[in-house]
Parts: sequence; C-alpha cells; structure tokens
Amino acid sequence: MLTFTKTSVAVIALVAVAGSAMAAEPLISPADLSDMMAAGNVAIIDVRSDLESATNEDFPKGHIPGAVYANYKKAGWRGDQGDIHYMLPDPERVEALIQSLGVDDADTVVVYGAGVSPKALDLGATTRVYWTFKAMGHDNVSILDGGIKAWTDAGYDLATGNVTPEVGDWTAELDTSYLVDAKMVAAAIEGATELVDSRPTPHFAADAQAGYARNPGTIPTAVNVPVPAVVGEGGMGFKSTDDLMALFTKVGVEPSEEIYSFCYTGHQASVVWFVASELLGMDIKLYDGSMYDWTQVYKGPTVIGKNPEAS
Repeated sequence: MLTFTKTSVAVIALVAVAGSAMAAEPLISPADLSDMMAAGNVAIIDVRSDLESATNEDFPKGHIPGAVYANYKKAGWRGDQGDIHYMLPDPERVEALIQSLGVDDADTVVVYGAGVSPKALDLGATTRVYWTFKAMGHDNVSILDGGIKAWTDAGYDLATGNVTPEVGDWTAELDTSYLVDAKMVAAAIEGATELVDSRPTPHFAADAQAGYARNPGTIPTAVNVPVPAVVGEGGMGFKSTDDLMALFTKVGVEPSEEIYSFCYTGHQASVVWFVASELLGMDIKLYDGSMYDWTQVYKGPTVIGKNPEAS
C-alpha cells in the first residue's frame, strides 16, 4: 500500500470531515474508515466484479458493514455515448445510479474493491468510480487503500447478506475540466501537453492488441506509464509517492506539465489519472474514449510506441 515521504506530503490534501467544504483525502486506511463510520455521514460502495478475482457472490458472503454493492461492470458506471462504448454516462444516469445506492449530497463516499490487484484491473474499478464522482462534482470521495483485504487484515469484521438501501438525494453536475476528447488529443500531439498511455507496455509497443482498438500501437508522441507499475507490494494499493513520481520523470514527464492519460477505454487510464492528480498533485485529464475512440471513431493515426531513452 501507499507510503508517504516527507517530500511528497505537501502536495497531498488533508483529511476532511464529512460535510466540510474541503475534499476528502484520496486514500484512507481501514482505521480511518472505522472512525468515519462511527462519526456517520459516510456512504461505502463495494465495486468488486470479476475483473481479477472477485465474483458477484462475494458481497453477500462478506462485505464492510454498511456498504452497498454496485458491481463495476454491471451497475451502470459506464455506458455508450454515440458510437463509443464504456464512456462516462450522462449526468442524469449517474445521478440515478448513485441515488439508488442510498448516497446523499452530504455524504463522504468511500469506494473499495477486492484489494489484491497485481494487474491493476480491480484497482482501476475503484479509481474509475472515484473519478466519476469527481467528474460529477462530488469532491468528498475516497478510496479504501488495500480494499476489503486490508480491512480484514486489520482485524475488522465483515457483514453478510444483501443490502437494499433507501434512495438518496445525491445530485450530479458534470465538470468538463476532468475530460478531454479526440480533438484535444490531436491538438496535444502538436503542442506541449504530454500524452501518457496507461496500457501494459506490449500494447503501447504494438506487440499486442485488444479488440477495442482498430489499429495496433499508440497515439503519436505518447509515452508509457503502464498501470501494473504503480501497484504496491503484494499487488495491493500503490507504490510510494517517490517511486510513483519516478515513473513519470523516467519517461520525460515533469510535474509541472499538463498531461492527458488514455488506455483502451478509460479504465486503466483512470489509475494513472488518480496517481498523477490525487497522489502527486499533477495537472492531468482523462481521455475517456481512449484508443477505442481514437482508432475506431475519430480514426486518428497510431505509431509503434517507444519511451525516450533515460538521460
């Protein structure tokens, strides 16, 4: 799980109590969550799915007390926008989903997954949902560092059975500053903005290709920060902030530069967005359509990806 260094603490937000005007801390520990539960006004959302190891049956068998279940793949966290799949849904659809989970505007939201995520797929579910809350105007959201495994490892109990919450009053207001589209990415190729491909290196280098993209390779000028590289020891949480910053500087991305992150569908890119924005304080936006949109809808060019040589 993430460790903080003296040099990095200054760029990380302070913890905010529920109802405060400040945003909540991006990552919280099991002890932090336990304290928040005792204080009240916390909405806990379990987004486990079968991306890496969890199944639909895991929630009734054991979940954090007070949590509600919203399967990342099936609940409606992503949807179609025109010809592009797996996109951020319209605010009305997001609002209806989150209200159905019993979330109120005054709540601090805590999102958690399975915890063990060496491929960063389960981790990506938590960062994508976190980013969704942010993009819809809700700053009081956190991720439980290490997920449900960290909770049980810390000695806390689980509840069993299904949960049917009362409808909440949460409202969505889209903040477009979290998003970029294909035209903005195309402009970045000719400009100073850094494009960061979050996919595993073989996909960046055109040695592998998923069906989401029409063509192999990556977007011109992009560098590669593959999501598995950010995962902490034992496949849990994140590496230290110094190690995370080194992943960017190694490929020539400096902390002061504007960044657009992308992958195939905006899932893995949300992990790199979370690391850069929330843990390192960098200026980064997410290309939601990613390679699906770039190659199949916008029909932009691709190249064989190659990171710059370290100086």
